[in-house]
Amino acid sequence: MFTACEAAIARSERRRHGVAGWLSVAAMVVVTVLPGAAAHAEPGRSRPASPITQPTRATERDAALVAWALGRFEAAGLQAPESAFVFSDSTQPCGGFDGRYYPNTDKVVICVIDSASDLVLRTLVLHEFAHAWTEQNLTETARARFVDLRGARSWNAAKDAWSERATEHAAVVMAWGLLDVVVQPRPIGDTSTAALTEAFRLLTGSDPINDGSAPSAQPTRTARTASLLS
Repeated sequence: MFTACEAAIARSERRRHGVAGWLSVAAMVVVTVLPGAAAHAEPGRSRPASPITQPTRATERDAALVAWALGRFEAAGLQAPESAFVFSDSTQPCGGFDGRYYPNTDKVVICVIDSASDLVLRTLVLHEFAHAWTEQNLTETARARFVDLRGARSWNAAKDAWSERATEHAAVVMAWGLLDVVVQPRPIGDTSTAALTEAFRLLTGSDPINDGSAPSAQPTRTARTASLLS
């Protein structure tokens, strides 16, 4: 998702804030989207509960991030999930990761400190929110086609590395397309603009909005935003 310059900035952010592995990459995929689809039941699928034992936060910046993400989904013509958000300065609630979506509780957890850059936080929020969207909107058939066409080992089997799980690639494609700026992902698989654009269209049924076609409005805290913050 990053240009060479942005990648250097992101690496600097990761060194400063301990942000590691928050981006992966997607190649071309084909899926079918059906609103209200049932959750995918895959043998050995990873569905851990959220192990939150550390203090959480809910700053004005956190609220603005959630409002911004809701706006990006709506700008793309997508129904944003109603998942609850939790923000923490510790990676403990995310199982050592920088972000995590817990489908059992429909909770998005962001484990990056509040002083991280807008690009880091916005991409991470979109990435985890996209996990919620795919969980709630893709059928088993869609996921099977996604796995097959991507060449992944599984949709989300616990035995497979994250890079081999199609769910991770789907989240990256959506985060890339929903951002309000074009960034280039790390070179894993086919990350050409053409491949990512086609993947986004096939995943969501709409065009990416990272080309300036849908500028971001100034996010504000709303009653809906507040209700999603745990």
